[in-house]
Amino acid sequence: MTKTLSKGLARLAETDPGRSYRADTSPLYLWIDEHCEEIEALRYEKGWSWEKLVSAAIEDGLSLENTPATWKKCRARFTRIRALRRKRALRAERPDEASHKPKPVSPSRVPADWRPASVEEAYSDRPLKKNETGSERTVSVADQTETLRSDLEDRKETPEERAARLTNEIEEKLFAQKRARGPGFLTE
Repeated sequence: MTKTLSKGLARLAETDPGRSYRADTSPLYLWIDEHCEEIEALRYEKGWSWEKLVSAAIEDGLSLENTPATWKKCRARFTRIRALRRKRALRAERPDEASHKPKPVSPSRVPADWRPASVEEAYSDRPLKKNETGSERTVSVADQTETLRSDLEDRKETPEERAARLTNEIEEKLFAQKRARGPGFLTE
């Protein structure tokens, strides 16, 4: 299937070949973006300082002060512009890669009866029980009430009784530990 470009987007692509900027983009950013290659060459090949580059921007008509704060702003804008250009160049090299990358699926969006292929393969050789279809076979451990309680006495107790029993057992163990330490540690 071939994608067709809308008429409006085609007209816009013909009339506006360059990148557009927001209305509140600073003149410093625009100047650095326009002269990015020259700045990079002067900075890294000739070792020019930001002080010299800011003075060049002032000569080009920008209203700036040649202070360390302005140098820092220039360096930050230049670093950002250079990173954006590298990112655009990488995207231009491999345009379709991002669109074909599979996105992770949230667990809440997966069907309830879904299982990974490896699990399906592992269970495929096991015989089905009498009168059981493949979908009925998936039983959760939580559905089997016998597996939830392992002790016989747990089956007789309510949750409150079990909590009280466990609390008493813990208190008895702690009391025994204090008694084993010696007479100075025993307090009731």
